[in-house]
Amino acid sequence: MKTFFIPAAFSVLLFISCGTENNKEITKQTEKQNTLVCTYSYIHDSTHVNWTAYKFTEKKGVKGTFDSVVVEGVANGATSPFDVFANVSFRIIPSSVNTNDAGRDKKILNYFFGKMMATNKISGKIVSINEKGEAEVLIKMNNVEHNVWGVFTVQENKVSLQVEINMDYWNGQAAIASLNKECYELHKGEDGKSVLWPDVSVQIETTLQKICE
Repeated sequence: MKTFFIPAAFSVLLFISCGTENNKEITKQTEKQNTLVCTYSYIHDSTHVNWTAYKFTEKKGVKGTFDSVVVEGVANGATSPFDVFANVSFRIIPSSVNTNDAGRDKKILNYFFGKMMATNKISGKIVSINEKGEAEVLIKMNNVEHNVWGVFTVQENKVSLQVEINMDYWNGQAAIASLNKECYELHKGEDGKSVLWPDVSVQIETTLQKICE
């Protein structure tokens, strides 16, 4: 019995000893991960401006993009994606409108933006943003400035800003009426009424460079 007990006890002690070393190594790795500091920087080429306008009484969406946008004032190297955009300003170029339909794009430029003032750009800035995802955004269009509230979403290093705008707040009634007149038949829904809504959903998406060290 003694001959068996001593090696067995030694084996147990050896196992416990090795297990302790492994636990220490795991603890060290965990502590290292917890002390990593991650920073975020803006990647301009990853930015997309998507919009959805609505036609028909039943409000069917018509989607498009603006292919040209200039973003300034980003805080590269910030430790939070929210801080990267805290003081951002932007310029969207209306002439870069893209609905994958050249004829439609031309009508939007001529009969919608063409009925507004200062149509070379839509500009704005982020007034405030918090980590709850609430963002106040100033938008200047048709020589009118108006603030709207949007939703700022962060998933890892991908961020998006969603805002809902109503063209009435930017004196866009004439532009809406002009485009609807030009596209009268195309804007007829099942009820036979031609409708172009003043509401537009805008979503700006981008990917940040994330570095942890």
